[in-house]
Amino acid sequence: MDFYLTAPKWNDKKCPRKDPAAKPIKAKTLSGVTVIKVKNAKYRLAEFDGVFAVVNGSDIKVSKSGKATKKVFCLWHGHSIPTDYPELTLDLENTEVIEGYKGKVVVDIGRVKK
Repeated sequence: MDFYLTAPKWNDKKCPRKDPAAKPIKAKTLSGVTVIKVKNAKYRLAEFDGVFAVVNGSDIKVSKSGKATKKVFCLWHGHSIPTDYPELTLDLENTEVIEGYKGKVVVDIGRVKK
């Protein structure tokens, strides 16, 4: 996912650690990828719906406490995160894994610039 690898790296002045008002703001058409279609997903206090390209296959990690998470190729306020990939917290009842997907996927979560 070149868009993620070539994006600006995390910048503390431009990237809030948490942002409850953040929403999917940019999409890109991809073909032949594995995605998750989510409702009520969460990341850094933001809650949103969308289709996201997943990192490393279709398995969703579920902790002993029942918290479901999946790493995705997605920017946060236009930047890649410093450690790895964003890991969304999922509502399993409202999450669908789709393999070989062709269509628009969310590639950035943030705020629309005015």
